[in-house]
Amino acid sequence: MSITAPYAADAQDRIRFSSRHVITATAYPVSGSPFELDVEDAQVQFDESWSPRIQATLTCKVPEDKTVLESLDARKNVRVKIYAGYVWDSVTEDIQLLADLHVRSREVKRPSNRLVLRCHSDEGLAQDYKRLAWDSAPPQSNLLDVVQYHANIAVIPGAAPTVVTDFPSNFGASAVSGVTQDPGQDSWSLLSDAANRAGVQIYCTGDRKWRIAARPVISSDTALNLTTGGGGIIKESTALYSREEFNNAVCIAYKWRDVSNVDHVLYGHAYISSGPFAMSAIGHNTYFEERNIPATQAQADAAATAALQAMAKRGRFFSIDAISAYWVLPGMTVTATLPTGDQERLLVSSVSFNFPSGAMSLRLRQPEDLTILNS
Repeated sequence: MSITAPYAADAQDRIRFSSRHVITATAYPVSGSPFELDVEDAQVQFDESWSPRIQATLTCKVPEDKTVLESLDARKNVRVKIYAGYVWDSVTEDIQLLADLHVRSREVKRPSNRLVLRCHSDEGLAQDYKRLAWDSAPPQSNLLDVVQYHANIAVIPGAAPTVVTDFPSNFGASAVSGVTQDPGQDSWSLLSDAANRAGVQIYCTGDRKWRIAARPVISSDTALNLTTGGGGIIKESTALYSREEFNNAVCIAYKWRDVSNVDHVLYGHAYISSGPFAMSAIGHNTYFEERNIPATQAQADAAATAALQAMAKRGRFFSIDAISAYWVLPGMTVTATLPTGDQERLLVSSVSFNFPSGAMSLRLRQPEDLTILNS
């Protein structure tokens, strides 16, 4: 399969020359037929550090039919499918599904007659659900079963969602063993913690699948060559080194009350123990968080280690504005000409597609080789 799939195999070359960018969006109300939105402006963002991972803002003309407008009630289970792509040589359309999202808010502006929809991927629905006292408890068997359980609840009413995993079906048993969901506790806090404990990512993809994925590493497959000059697609690039977005230690406090009404507190730790970013080299820059979930010491330390591995990679970023390549997503490897003039292979951390300009903003990072300890 081409790295540019589902777009044309030669899309990477074709976007450097003549192409017209296209976006369409179709709304799926709870009742009534789907209808196309008249989109004037849009931003669709994918970010590995966000939850929900996919967030979009669409500015459209207000539908003339009031019944159609009222069917976009964000309190209900309204969905929007966003399609994006190209018209090659002003003839051939290459337009594919970019994101299948649910509507979080609907705003009508007068007298400009503009409709603004803010839409998220389904992690937002998992954040909405808080367990009621009479609800069933999630399984403690393996990560796949846990994700399927919470994903099923997140999409009620609706068909059971598809969960795709990079791992064997019994993977992650130690990460979810003993984990309970108290009344009032949301699904997403358990899923994100389970992902930390297992050292993986859990997120929704643009085609509305739930994914259990290995943490990204530099790949031999290059999704895009970002260059300047003749035939290049880079419009602007910026290098950022930041202590604000970087941590060299993590402490997670697990606090819970067991069935015997006994309170427990347990701390998971992780820190960079050697090298140029160790505490002995640059001082302390610690992240602290409380989680109201039962944990063993091994589970807590595993969660802290995974959190630190993510945070320690956020101190060195490159921001690039370029022509939109709609197949490029977080976790992919790109080759980029940097502001220093050097070329590097980097991981995509986030991408924002902007319409009608056909421009994208990429945030790229390079994994650091870190030595992390727990005690």
